[in-house]
Amino acid sequence: MGVQRREGATLAEGELTGHSHRLQEANAVQLWVQGNHLFLEVKESSATLVHEEHQAIELPQGLYRVWRQREYRPDAYVEVMD
Repeated sequence: MGVQRREGATLAEGELTGHSHRLQEANAVQLWVQGNHLFLEVKESSATLVHEEHQAIELPQGLYRVWRQREYRPDAYVEVMD
């Protein structure tokens, strides 16, 4: 399965709040999709991940795999809704 370029700088949209996890410097990053996997490439020396309800996170240059946080429930693992 090939890797495809994805436009934008939003990692995840908030299903409940409408807030999103996104990169502040959209021109410094590139998103890639391979199957169900999302990857973030920080092309500049750093980029800032922002969200209205969390503290900003400074990401150094590099390639990152992005995944949704999950919670354990006795019957299954469930993705955390934001």
